Amino acid sequence: MTEEKLVKLFNTAYYIAKNEPPFSDFNQLCMLQVKNGVILGEIYLNDKLCREFIEAIADIMELQVRDEMNNSQPCFFSLMGDGGTDSSNKDLEIIYVRMLCNGEPVNKYLKIVELPNGTADGVIASFDEALFKVGLNDWRNGLVSIASDGASVYTGVRNGVVAKLKQCVPWLLGIHCIAHNLELAILDGIKDEILLMSLRDMLQSIYKHYHYSPKALRELRELAEVMGEEIQKPGNLKGTRWVPHLHRALKVFLKDYKVIHSHFQNTVAADTSSVDMQGRARKITKEQEKFNTVLFACFILDVLECLSKPSKLFQKDDVTLTLARDGLEHTTLQLTAMLARPSPYLQEFLQNIGDGNIFQEIELKRGDQDLIQFNTTTKPRILHCIISYLENRFQSIQVTDPTLCALLVFDTSLWPDDRAELATYGEDKIHHLVQHFRPLLQRNNFNFEAVQEEWSGLKVCISNNFLDLNLKALWKRVFNSYSDRFCNILKLVEILLILPLSTACCECDFSLMGKIKSD
Repeated sequence: MTEEKLVKLFNTAYYIAKNEPPFSDFNQLCMLQVKNGVILGEIYLNDKLCREFIEAIADIMELQVRDEMNNSQPCFFSLMGDGGTDSSNKDLEIIYVRMLCNGEPVNKYLKIVELPNGTADGVIASFDEALFKVGLNDWRNGLVSIASDGASVYTGVRNGVVAKLKQCVPWLLGIHCIAHNLELAILDGIKDEILLMSLRDMLQSIYKHYHYSPKALRELRELAEVMGEEIQKPGNLKGTRWVPHLHRALKVFLKDYKVIHSHFQNTVAADTSSVDMQGRARKITKEQEKFNTVLFACFILDVLECLSKPSKLFQKDDVTLTLARDGLEHTTLQLTAMLARPSPYLQEFLQNIGDGNIFQEIELKRGDQDLIQFNTTTKPRILHCIISYLENRFQSIQVTDPTLCALLVFDTSLWPDDRAELATYGEDKIHHLVQHFRPLLQRNNFNFEAVQEEWSGLKVCISNNFLDLNLKALWKRVFNSYSDRFCNILKLVEILLILPLSTACCECDFSLMGKIKSD
């Protein structure tokens, strides 16, 4: 077997691992390539060898992470962790590391570890195991921050992971995943709304009706074709992130409202429908025909449209403190504007229905005070609650954490244009960062006397040459071209760049693991 043939087989095995078809497809993919003239030989073309190829690829990738972490100078990094169970009900912890590679922050998968117990000590033991595997026995000396989904095992004031590690890592920053925090803020704001509970129950009932009955779904599609409409299958509300699931389900419900309503009416009247299906259809139809249901659905869809933008932003690996703060402030302003005027879906609904009660040719049951009560009570109550919870849950990245605020000194978009102001800009913030991370910096040959002079020189260098670049490209250029000249101040910049604001990568990998183990 030549090296050239092995490379092709390894590439094919990597495709299997990446795109998740069964290992048994490996042989068929190889046969297809042979048919297209690719020379692969006649051995190593079975699913057992495919597994071995994938395991070898995984070992090489693990070695690459090991080399990157051990060759990094200084070896600063942050950890991201998330706990859960697999199909065998084992208590697992998935661990990622965030570090700087060639001037860019990257997230690297470390390991999935079975926890000895569900306490903070068990989680810390999983860190020991994962980091020992990549050759870092004294990993606490390079740890900058830990990000989690906010579970009490991490954030507990006395016995949480962050609190325990701060006893030997006093500079450690604990970060609550901003994407998860956003969902909690939204949930806090609307979880007790009776209208929302009724709406979610109805949408989930619609989903189950068509998901568990191929006959009902076929009838819905046939009816849509007769009515000249294009429909989507109603969505499930349950998932890791409930906001996008509810968002998608509402869009389908309002777009296909007439077809869904007509089909449920047919189900109620059909002799062939079971008593259970008729009862469910009757209940859903009754809820659909309420003016308040459609009014509230349009309003919540507008709210979720607004909140979906920061949700997507907060799940990105390269989201920065400034982007998070700006996204949060923009969202708060949009929600505040909804208090003064109708938002798009709500406005379209109100324009179409006017003073009447006909929506998509369906007569709604409308009370005289429904709209007035919604505008004066329901809408402002929900919007004020969501805004309040957003402000409370994101205080640390807004104003309350002095170290996070000090790190914003390296965001060049916040620098003053006036040269006289720039000359002294950020000196107090640099002093704060030096004092906060002093033990960490001392272990990495930091020159405390040179840092302010380097800070001054760095501001001049960037102002004269790189202000036209975005932050990611700017710092990559500076790290790759000026790491010797500004070796001390760039250690503080590195701390900013490796802050993990989101743990979405951990959640995605847990979902992937679940699919692999259950398929």
